[in-house]
Amino acid sequence: MRGDTTGFAHTSDLSPEGLLAASDAAAAAARGGTGGVRTVALTPGAGVPARDDLIAPETVEKVRKVDLLRRADAAAREQGGAITSVTASYADAHRRILVANSDGLLAEDDQVRTRVMVQCVATGDTVEETETEIREAIELHLEGMREDGLPISNPQ
Repeated sequence: MRGDTTGFAHTSDLSPEGLLAASDAAAAAARGGTGGVRTVALTPGAGVPARDDLIAPETVEKVRKVDLLRRADAAAREQGGAITSVTASYADAHRRILVANSDGLLAEDDQVRTRVMVQCVATGDTVEETETEIREAIELHLEGMREDGLPISNPQ
């Protein structure tokens, strides 16, 4: 800050050097300002193209989300007595992001994230038997997701 002028800077580099560089940039912006308030008209930028397949999680009834978890649990347990434990979880988020810069450029993005996780513990008489049970449970879960039209991401 300098008088009525505030300088801002952004960095994703959180190292001491990166933070110092951002600090220097903000200080330089404040020093170069003339103070007061500058009003600019906002002009929409290109942004991220809208997606037709976006389903906002808040529009999906909670009963459907719970039903998905129950079906995942049942499908895993139907694989037989080797499945000794099943944990299923669901999480979703919807973020609408608007960013405006000092030149009046307005950009926006709409982000939806959904995570469904099913963990199974399978036990068998041998390592090979246990591995086979695990593979079958995973494939069954993926099959259910395909039937429901849910996207399947690569494991991380």
